[in-house]
Amino acid sequence: MEKSFLNSKIYKVLHAFVNVGLWISIVMSVIYLILLLFIPDFLTGSNSNLSFDGFILTNDILGKKTESYYLLSFANVVAMGVGILCLWMIRDIINSLRSNSPFISKNVKRIRVIGWTLFADTYLSQLISYSFADKLYHFYVQKGIEPLIKARFTIIPNGAILALIIILLAEIFKFGCTLQQEHDTTV
Repeated sequence: MEKSFLNSKIYKVLHAFVNVGLWISIVMSVIYLILLLFIPDFLTGSNSNLSFDGFILTNDILGKKTESYYLLSFANVVAMGVGILCLWMIRDIINSLRSNSPFISKNVKRIRVIGWTLFADTYLSQLISYSFADKLYHFYVQKGIEPLIKARFTIIPNGAILALIIILLAEIFKFGCTLQQEHDTTV
């Protein structure tokens, strides 16, 4: 790879942004886990809601220390782990740009890991949100209140489509690796 790109402002900003973001996310995740373990009352508000695009549906009805509380806490921990793993893979891809070519099989594997991890996380989040919404729906029905929410499982959520696109890009990148290898051996 040309040294001019490695010295460019875009590369330096991207490299710094991903590295700083990775370490901030690790520190924030550790703080979150410590608070979750030692001061669970502090996190009740963030664990007792369903998050949607543009709004959050809060719920303090089911209370603390219920199955829903633990499911949503687990979902938050998994989401943090997925984010850290993806940032780690992106950091390794950016660091691989220092070699002669980014078209190496390790980067194909990294992109696949990002895609499949996001795919699994999307459906895990769907399952946990479905479970939480279903419990909330049944709680309202048992109390004789007209429920405002009904559980629905989306077969192909937006996150799954994004993950499949990333997996497709990994396969295109694999083809680029093959072309790069053929170019390197013929010259």
